[in-house]
Amino acid sequence: PVAGGGGTHAAWADFLDFAVVGSGDRIWIADRNASRVFRISNVDGLEDPRRGPYVDIVLGQNNLTDDKVNQGKKSCGPRTLAWAYNVGISPDGELLISDNGGECGTDQRILIYGPGRFPARPDKCLFADDIGDPDRVIGTGGRLDVPGSATEDPTCSPFQVGISARGTLVAGMNAYAGQRFPLVYLDPKKSTQPQMALGD
Repeated sequence: PVAGGGGTHAAWADFLDFAVVGSGDRIWIADRNASRVFRISNVDGLEDPRRGPYVDIVLGQNNLTDDKVNQGKKSCGPRTLAWAYNVGISPDGELLISDNGGECGTDQRILIYGPGRFPARPDKCLFADDIGDPDRVIGTGGRLDVPGSATEDPTCSPFQVGISARGTLVAGMNAYAGQRFPLVYLDPKKSTQPQMALGD
């Protein structure tokens, strides 16, 4: 069920990844085939014992039924997703989305929403335009209206993202894009360029 009424929200059967927030009362799910990421709240039932889990945030789309890649646009925008492959949560609460999927890649970028961007208990389900633009992007030179490119980050084709307690970002790459080893961004808040690759 969706927060505030309005029916139910269903993921494709083969979503690839999820990230658990805090003690497990919230879960972010990368709904790859629908080009969106959504949050399920009240998973443990402690937030609202009278009801079960419910969807309260959907990123990448502006309603429950439109699941087109990049919202049907020819290219990506600040609030669109294309085959979102992975989600991660940093130790300080940032949400990282690998906006990239498929063998040849799609938007080839990592979108980052800072801590505090998402209300704990919205009265109704919030969508991409309700939340607004991400705070940062990796792979595009800081622009939110273009896909990642070799000129901005020669190896940007992220599939899996993770971030350590020190803030070091490790991104597993799509081998079809030419980079076969995970990249290491020592301080992604200061530099969106990778400093290392984990070789074989």
